[in-house]
Amino acid sequence: LIYVHSVNSADTIKQLVKCEIPSIRFFHDQKTFCLREHKYTAIGHKTCNKPVSNACYSCLGFVKKSQTSGLLSFKSVKTQKQEIDNNRGFDHFVVGSNYMKSELAKHGFPVEKITVASLFSKAASNLPESSLAKRYRVHPLQILFVGQLIRGKGLDTLLEAMANSTEHYQLVVCGQGKMEAEYKAQALKLGISSRVHFMGHMSQDSLKMQYRQSAAVVIPARAPETFCLVGLEALLEGTPVIATNVGGMSEWFKPGYNGLEFPPNNAAALTDAMDHLLGDQDLQISIRNNIKNDSYEKFGEQYHTRILCKLFDQVKEA
Repeated sequence: LIYVHSVNSADTIKQLVKCEIPSIRFFHDQKTFCLREHKYTAIGHKTCNKPVSNACYSCLGFVKKSQTSGLLSFKSVKTQKQEIDNNRGFDHFVVGSNYMKSELAKHGFPVEKITVASLFSKAASNLPESSLAKRYRVHPLQILFVGQLIRGKGLDTLLEAMANSTEHYQLVVCGQGKMEAEYKAQALKLGISSRVHFMGHMSQDSLKMQYRQSAAVVIPARAPETFCLVGLEALLEGTPVIATNVGGMSEWFKPGYNGLEFPPNNAAALTDAMDHLLGDQDLQISIRNNIKNDSYEKFGEQYHTRILCKLFDQVKEA
């Protein structure tokens, strides 16, 4: 049996689907289903939930700029649709969320050939003794952002939301990316640079401590997340989440229960959500209790691999 991850070569895919050996493809991201690869518009930076069509040209996502040479190239809808057609030739498909299942379905993949195996965190296998125990002091005004410093993750919205608030929040930013200098300049322009701490890449142990010490983890993504492990890992450390709930976050995100929701690109709504959660001690206690008492079994690695092994047997038998 052949299990395919992150292969984007058209020739390789054609060879794999013609092979007599049963083949299964795991779709991790949006590359196959978006000319821009990120599912938010080039103009206006709005979250996109549409299938590939000629309407994609209106957002200018077909224009590509080389990171090395700076030269422009173009990708057509026809080419993208051909890539989608090639991928339909696999015997079965695996995705990490129901959101990704719907993405495949809207692009013509047979629903009966799509299996959802939620992404997992090793921490989910060690609950509840360590992660959710209240043994760490929470800094009441510390907000945490974890992720790549790229436009799709929406850190610019969070910086603006901090500047809007009358509270003196401390923002810890864990991650690296091509827009780091731009975000530092934005924080300086907004007058909040002394309260924004860019930590760069962090070890897992250091990151866990940041989760535990933060009053909330904010996920301001405008690009639909295919799952968003950051949010799950925050919950596994007992920390509430404030998120846009785009894409596959609904696998673990329950607005009003384990966190608060706000619309993408809406800094004012994010300010309100932060002020609401961090300003209401009873609400924080309630949400943290909900997190502690929730079930995380399906986010353990054993659950994920059990689904895969069962699927592999079914595909080979067929």
